[in-house]
Amino acid sequence: MKLRFSIFVVLCFLASQLLAQQIDLVQYVNTLQGTNSKHELTRGNTYPTTALPFGMHTWTPQTGKNGDGWKYQYFKDTI
Repeated sequence: MKLRFSIFVVLCFLASQLLAQQIDLVQYVNTLQGTNSKHELTRGNTYPTTALPFGMHTWTPQTGKNGDGWKYQYFKDTI
């Protein structure tokens, strides 16, 4: 009797774990994190880019002039 009850409890526990709601961790991802680059905020420049793994060339939006050191700034209105 104890064995059947133990098996029943274990099966109930496993079933409850299968039915538990999965947490969607993607909602916590911010792909623009660090793109608000200003001279007052940072000494670096983080910008969104895409490339193949170990790629030498990347594609990225450019909002600043060439040579000013700030390729992409999120708050700019034009690319």
